[in-house]
Amino acid sequence: MFSLLLELKTDCNFCGNPLPINAFVDKIFCDKCNKDNVLNAELWKSLLEELPDDILGFKDDEGRPSKVMTGQYNFDMMYGRKQARCNKCKTNIPDDELNKFTEGGNYKCKKCRADVFVRPATDLMKSIFPSSKYIVSEDENMLKGTPEKPVEKNSDKPVLFTCPSCAGNLEIDGKERIVECNFCKSKVYLPDDLWFSLHPVVSKERWYITFDSKLLSEQLPEWCKLYDAAIDREGNIYVAGTLDVFDKDVTVWSFSPDFKKRWSVNNLNVEDVHAHLAVTKKGELYLWDSTKHSISVLSCKDGALLRKINGSEQSKDNHYPFTVKDCETLINDSDDTILAVINDLFVRFNTDGTRASLWGDPTDKGSIGLFSAFFSGFDHKINLSEGYSGDIPELKELGDKPRAVKSYKVEMFAGWDDYIYIYNLEYSVAYIAKYTRRGKQEWSTSFQFDELCDKIYADGKGNVYIAGTDGNKKSKIMRYTPDTDNFDVVLKDISEGGTYVFDSCDMVLVSPEGVINIINTSGDLRVYNPDYSVKYISKSIKEDDESYREELNRNN
Repeated sequence: MFSLLLELKTDCNFCGNPLPINAFVDKIFCDKCNKDNVLNAELWKSLLEELPDDILGFKDDEGRPSKVMTGQYNFDMMYGRKQARCNKCKTNIPDDELNKFTEGGNYKCKKCRADVFVRPATDLMKSIFPSSKYIVSEDENMLKGTPEKPVEKNSDKPVLFTCPSCAGNLEIDGKERIVECNFCKSKVYLPDDLWFSLHPVVSKERWYITFDSKLLSEQLPEWCKLYDAAIDREGNIYVAGTLDVFDKDVTVWSFSPDFKKRWSVNNLNVEDVHAHLAVTKKGELYLWDSTKHSISVLSCKDGALLRKINGSEQSKDNHYPFTVKDCETLINDSDDTILAVINDLFVRFNTDGTRASLWGDPTDKGSIGLFSAFFSGFDHKINLSEGYSGDIPELKELGDKPRAVKSYKVEMFAGWDDYIYIYNLEYSVAYIAKYTRRGKQEWSTSFQFDELCDKIYADGKGNVYIAGTDGNKKSKIMRYTPDTDNFDVVLKDISEGGTYVFDSCDMVLVSPEGVINIINTSGDLRVYNPDYSVKYISKSIKEDDESYREELNRNN
């Protein structure tokens, strides 16, 4: 386990006196004005939710101060990464000792025998930090809530104090600060040194939240450069990128729908801008370098290299080799074949590297007879080195069974509905077309944005999502619904009361259920639920969004 150290202090919301917060509680009692200060769930969440992400980057025993301002309270905070320990003698508490606490109780320090209160993470703590396990070294008096009366100190042995009016001896038990002299009946206000000796000031103390150590390995990757991304049917995300701006060799990461890192692999012999990804129907991940001929097939489960589909140049002995050189986009189609666009030509391969019929019978494995030749037109024998004879059509000109397309900025994705989606994001106009495996065009459409994202996707119902900016430079995410032929704005710019700010490198990946993942460089990630509410926004984006809001407020 590892621990988040906390020291917290605020001022009483009623009298303004300092108020240490030495426990994870919903209210803190001020013994100066005898009032409760409420600390609700939203306040705790806003105060703490980003701290574990920070301390994952800290070294052991590293910490930093912070000031947090909310609408009701201002907090002075110290937080850091430090093993939970006894505050009296500074001795660490072993993990196996903490694991004994299935309920709240006191751990007896092995060195000084002091009691250290330990309790399992509460439901509220779990809602803020799902990986939290224990809360350690809280002030038990604060956990008890509002005292029925001021703390009594030494009430069995009264303190003697001289009345400043008549010099009579007064017996002080600490119950009241203003007492009446038994001799002259004067009202006597007890001085600070006496009162605080009976009522010691509560000081700020350290307490700890412990986490499962596997959170260290589960933290989201913070790639520096992003070259491609993909999503599988379960909503797991796959990213090809680099850790450093000067890196050339690509690392591939995968993280789960709950934003936990699943695995990472490197030393893949794939270089930066030429790296591409595609998820297969069988739970495999295709990784290729568009300057080379072969595909590496990785396991979606753990990133292990399962095999390679080896490619080669065309030769006199092999006129129709497997290759992905100069291939910027390919998909694993519904029949487990590979459909690619190479040198402006559509071409289809079987997963063993042999050619398959482009739009003909999916059972045709490339051994073509007279009957199949008559109907398919030998469409598995596509010479990639010669290119297309005739004018190469643009995407907007494609009809059924396309053979070629101007491939600049053309991309494909395999829909969850087993259809093929082809799109082109050239200049400020996007063209999208939907095809069956046999090459029949189901529909095509176009729309205009000022800027458009690098990748688009569809949900399980075939609704397509596109990110960009309109003619007024306002960020938007659009949903195209083929059934009604409508484009609807589902996420708006922050300046218009929304939660989205467009970046030209945004890639949109959508799960079958309609969870929208917008992924970008520098580990940036925005995730929206199917109802378009915010599910997750990475820390760096939150900071940028807040700066954007502040700029908007200044300009207004």
